[in-house]
Amino acid sequence: MSEELTSFDARIKAIELRNLQVTKDKAWEVSLMRRLAIVIMTYITTLLTFMMPQKNWYIAAFIPVIGYWVSNMSLPWLKRKWENLPARWRK
Repeated sequence: MSEELTSFDARIKAIELRNLQVTKDKAWEVSLMRRLAIVIMTYITTLLTFMMPQKNWYIAAFIPVIGYWVSNMSLPWLKRKWENLPARWRK
């Protein structure tokens, strides 16, 4: 009986830890910092491209996609910084 309770307690703790991580991930997904980072990196990528002469507009159309991809590549680093901010700054 004691083994069952220990196993049950361990499972409950694992579920609680997972739920805490899911809550953090949801908060990050809707955070202002994440959205602004994506917007800024996409804008900079697009701006740099439009500063160059373009003959192949269909290739230039990929630039916002590349900006979004670059921003997502840097987001794990930004997410770690965001998680260390005080709660009042994480909106």
